[in-house]
Formats: sequence, structure tokens, C-alpha cells
Amino acid sequence: MVGYNPQFTYRKDGVFYFSRRIPKDIRDRYEDDKFVMSLRTKSREAAAKSARAIAARLDEYWASLRIARLSFPKIAPISCR
Repeated sequence: MVGYNPQFTYRKDGVFYFSRRIPKDIRDRYEDDKFVMSLRTKSREAAAKSARAIAARLDEYWASLRIARLSFPKIAPISCR
């Protein structure tokens, strides 16, 4: 399909780039509100594969940041007598 770019990608001078907005709740960890990187390919198929992998890793990383921010109540140790 002409004009179709894989999800989270755009083309500049024929080269694909990955671009994704950083969620508001973890944006304080970054200097910008967008994550952008070159995929170093002109192939639509290679760009799609790379973009899926990068998006999955970012989702996992962002989930770990959210989990690290959770505050759990302290549990008193159980004494066994």
C-alpha cells in the first residue's frame, strides 16, 4: 500500500524513524515528551519489525517505572514461636 507507514514510524529522506509519545505519568524521567530514534533502514518490512520490538521494550520499561513508583504498606514480620 502506497503511503502506509508501520505503527509508530515515519519516513525522512527515505529512512524510517521510530517515534512515540512518552506517557504523562513518567514524562518527568525524560527531557522531551517524545521518544524518537532512527531505525536505519529504508525497508518498510524491516522498519515494522524493529518498531514492534522497540514498542514492546518501551512498554515493558515504562511498566517497570510505574511499578517502582507504587507504594506498598509495610508488613510487620510474623514471629514464629
